[in-house]
Amino acid sequence: MKKLATLLLILSLFILKTQAQNKKSIIKATLLKEWNKLDTFIHRVKEVAPDFAFNAVLVWEGKIISTKRMGYANRKQQLKLDNQTIYPWASISKMFTSIAVLQLIEEGKLKIDDPVTKYVPELKVINTPYGDYEQVKIHHLINHNSGLLWQSLRDTLKAKYPKIRYVNTWKMIKPYLKYLSLSRKPGQKYEYSNGSYSILGLVVEHVTRMKFTEYIQKRIFKPLGMETTTHYGKTPQRFQNLLASSYRKTGNDSIKEIRIDRNHGIHEAHGGIRASVMDMLKFMDFLSFRKRKNCLTNYNKVLPWKIIKKYYHQVDVQKPANKYTIMFKKEEAASSRAFGFLHSQFFTNGVQFFGHTGHIGEYQSALIMRTDIPMGIILMMNTNGQLNTKEYIIANNLYKTIGRFVSRNQINLKFFDWEKAFNKLK
Repeated sequence: MKKLATLLLILSLFILKTQAQNKKSIIKATLLKEWNKLDTFIHRVKEVAPDFAFNAVLVWEGKIISTKRMGYANRKQQLKLDNQTIYPWASISKMFTSIAVLQLIEEGKLKIDDPVTKYVPELKVINTPYGDYEQVKIHHLINHNSGLLWQSLRDTLKAKYPKIRYVNTWKMIKPYLKYLSLSRKPGQKYEYSNGSYSILGLVVEHVTRMKFTEYIQKRIFKPLGMETTTHYGKTPQRFQNLLASSYRKTGNDSIKEIRIDRNHGIHEAHGGIRASVMDMLKFMDFLSFRKRKNCLTNYNKVLPWKIIKKYYHQVDVQKPANKYTIMFKKEEAASSRAFGFLHSQFFTNGVQFFGHTGHIGEYQSALIMRTDIPMGIILMMNTNGQLNTKEYIIANNLYKTIGRFVSRNQINLKFFDWEKAFNKLK
């Protein structure tokens, strides 16, 4: 009798597993069918803006199952934009800074509610109408609700160093920190802040006694196997032929090439990473799928799976917490900053996703992972334009298209009917 019961249990589990696999296969096939509508997008773009370039990757269970792309990473060299192209990921770099801070919290080297001045005492000189800077905690910087105002400091540095294009070293900035300010009391309101992540980079350096970029290289890039192309600072000579340029269409119909390849100084922590799609795919697998079984030991050295889920996957919009801040909450959906990552959930269809986007020069990017199904999107785009140019309209519509696909499992072909919008340009 016991043998029969055991056999029935095994059979039941097998049936349930088969049903789950069949369901996932159906979802995967449905998504691929929608995704393939991007072929129509490519066809229509080539008719009106043949030099437009983008690379969009659909990931399922940690593997690329489809890539849609067109155009060049470098027009002069006729270098195709593809999964080997080295690309500036801009604000997606903040994801790595967030992980570095979380590592130090998990190791007991700092606390989420520590005052930032504990690690960057130079900030104690700041005094504002909303109080001093000692009330700003680590979680305020991580979740973009510190109220930090960087503009007055930037204006001061520009006046002090009028001939230097990029004032980004600690030595240059340190004497003028008193010009930082607060726009409101910390924790009062969400407001995206690049400067907050620059300061978090300084916190990491203070705690670890290592240069920020060296710490990320040692504790994140190397164990995740991202050493193939991923780097901060100026791109090494051996990768120069893979580095993408970006292109901006101006109002007078000329093209401006923007190539960002420099050391960002203390701002590396908020936007300095350059890498290929293939390296970013490894990062995505670490955060979401964990299908590279031979890498699981190293993954856990970076952050254990339970910690990844706790801080980046799970957000309860009904319960305020230091590990996230609510960006907006409506009846049908809510978006948050989950320890710095974008986290969105749709109450009507059960869709949940997290990740980040990036924009520097005319490089635009997205790294998005669903948590309700094993799907991810990696997008890089290096063509845009001034307001009221065809390139601007196309780039904006592509972003909308990818956003709708992530949140609704649909590609809306109406986004590709831009003749009406183009007519307004005449």
